Amino acid sequence: TIGLSWVRRFVAGGHTVIVCDPRPDLADVLAALPLTESERGRVRIETDRPAALAAADLVQESGPEHLPFKRELLADFAEHGRPEALWFSSSSALLPSDMAADAPDQVAARVAIGHPFNPPHLMPLVEVVPGARTAPTALDAARAFYTELGMEPAVLMREVPGFVGNRLQKAIWAEAFGLVVDGVV
Repeated sequence: TIGLSWVRRFVAGGHTVIVCDPRPDLADVLAALPLTESERGRVRIETDRPAALAAADLVQESGPEHLPFKRELLADFAEHGRPEALWFSSSSALLPSDMAADAPDQVAARVAIGHPFNPPHLMPLVEVVPGARTAPTALDAARAFYTELGMEPAVLMREVPGFVGNRLQKAIWAEAFGLVVDGVV
């Protein structure tokens, strides 16, 4: 769902998007997105992950929240991705340092979290979370890229479990539930 929303945001921003996802109904799902003909012409399906990675200037990874899976994808990126390409994960819980733990320094330097608020094609806020080895130039590029898309990037100084938005949301939810349980509302 988040990946499809990113597709909408990216093509609306004038970018060409390569979508690589193993789901068998991907073509049908993409065809159902409410895109203009011009936007639709900038979306391409690539079933071969190495080929998709080799063609990308920026990867906005939106796969399952499963650390071994993220590490597998990042290892493929290290092997097949362009040396200057950036890797931003849409993860809402996993830390970039954990994802890049096995990656060479030159790859880890280009890894960060690009955690959107949902849905990303409508919500402008995106948390940019660096890992311990993320280069400042990658954060600058993330800020510029998301800003160019009409978003409001909030770049964290360092990674923290839950990032900022989720931690604040958890506190608000806890208080809201407490007010209900206590019979206040």
